[in-house]
Amino acid sequence: MSGHEPSHGSGSEQPKYELRDANLSAVIKSGWAVFITVLIAFGLMYGMYKALSSLPVDLGRQVTTMEMNREIAPGPQLLVDEPGNLKQFRAAEQEMLTTYQKDSHSGAIRIPVSEAMKAVAHRGAGIVTGAKPAEAAKK
Repeated sequence: MSGHEPSHGSGSEQPKYELRDANLSAVIKSGWAVFITVLIAFGLMYGMYKALSSLPVDLGRQVTTMEMNREIAPGPQLLVDEPGNLKQFRAAEQEMLTTYQKDSHSGAIRIPVSEAMKAVAHRGAGIVTGAKPAEAAKK
């Protein structure tokens, strides 16, 4: 145990540090108590796990086909040739912008961007007046 030495403080002031050590036997007893408690809790959990895992599982309903046939989802689709894929994507975009196409679902007809720009420049957009482009061209 450490004691108070006169060189650590002035004569009349109390020292500003701990004057005694921790009780080593109390620390050791507390450590053993925690260790034994953890072992008991582990033993109880393990026993409960073994008891519950041996019981049959009754869902109270019919098992569905999806539960019976557990299929693993396919792995991620990896992009093997990124430059080639980008060229193919850009070619498809360029074709969409420069060719005539008809949408089979909606019946809309797509025209090349250059032709659309010429048509808007020739007839006008009709945005300022709020009229349809055909009406705006007549005025």
